[in-house]
Amino acid sequence: MLETFRSVDEISAAIRAVRAECDLTIVAQMTTNASGDTPDGVRPESFGRRLDEEGASMVGMNCGSGPATTLETVEWLHTTTTLPLAAQPNAGLPRHVEGRTMYMSSPDFMASYARRYVRLGVRLVGGCCGTTPKHIREVASAVSQPA
Repeated sequence: MLETFRSVDEISAAIRAVRAECDLTIVAQMTTNASGDTPDGVRPESFGRRLDEEGASMVGMNCGSGPATTLETVEWLHTTTTLPLAAQPNAGLPRHVEGRTMYMSSPDFMASYARRYVRLGVRLVGGCCGTTPKHIREVASAVSQPA
């Protein structure tokens, strides 16, 4: 699993390096900002095609700005690749409250987005920064229920 890449050139190099050594399944995941672009300014429809062409087995998103932005990005990816999709958002952007770092997306909120990812065709659903075992339990329960 290649995850949290901010540069399409860097993840492309990583895919090529893995492919040069073996034929393992490669889950290639980018991170994006609130607009859905990678930090180096590449739109999802462009990086989805490129990761597909480079030889990824599955493409998707992780980390980023939370579940909603991940959904928007995965919707774009869905239109640009036939590869299976992955979505592993963080639990929102962290806030600092009374000396503690807190992520604002509740387990129920993340689970509601997980159902939407699966309806869109996402096959690997999980979480990144700020997700807890309770988040993952809620996500797993949500995606295992019939739509």
